[in-house]
Amino acid sequence: MEKVQQPSGKKPRVESPSVGVKEVLEEGQPSGGAGAMVAMEAAAPIAEEHVVCVDKDELHCPRCSVPLKPPIFQFQCDAGHVACNTCHGLLPKNKCYSCHQDGSYGRSAVLEGIVGSARICPNHAYGCRSYVTYHAAADHQRACPHAPCRCSEPGCGFLGSPPELRDHLRDAHAWPVDKVRYGEMHHLRLPESQPRRLLVAEDDDGRVFLVSASAHAGGARHGVAVACVRAAAACLFRVVIIP
Repeated sequence: MEKVQQPSGKKPRVESPSVGVKEVLEEGQPSGGAGAMVAMEAAAPIAEEHVVCVDKDELHCPRCSVPLKPPIFQFQCDAGHVACNTCHGLLPKNKCYSCHQDGSYGRSAVLEGIVGSARICPNHAYGCRSYVTYHAAADHQRACPHAPCRCSEPGCGFLGSPPELRDHLRDAHAWPVDKVRYGEMHHLRLPESQPRRLLVAEDDDGRVFLVSASAHAGGARHGVAVACVRAAAACLFRVVIIP
């Protein structure tokens, strides 16, 4: 049978979790008095970020020139030659591929920490604020909405983000601009004197689209193409109108 403990006049003692604290006397109490002590949780250390310049070659595999990413293997030789995971799988495991010293490979926690902390934004100058690890920068650049676009007008060397290109085409080349909303019908006219115009989505993404019309087969047919204005963009669809 379980023993039931009778309630007593003493309050139960509650064990608090172990945290860093310091004792502070309440204002007005002498240092040797019996003033109430206030427990203050120690502030957590704040991580600091610094801009450090590193030779780009140090972030690439010396054998295949691919950006290094974990796991990174370092040979136990005098120079500490390194190899990426792919190259490590193809190399002899008991001899350094560069200096030919005998030994073995091991994971390099230091290098893995460096490449994991190296963050860049290739399109920072064009408004992107998504800093990614260095070895993922190429994939990010292909999908980044801030990747710069070149002006399509002959002889114009302008290069800028899609919003900057929109303003450039409107102001420098007098391209008409229409605001549209997704899911709504819009009537557009593309006269022969101005066969191209820009569409700007009023929704949150603010994407810019290019609409262009062109004549085919001596004017008997007309094609209308729509493309999203971004780096390496392809035509979304093309419509051929036969009168």
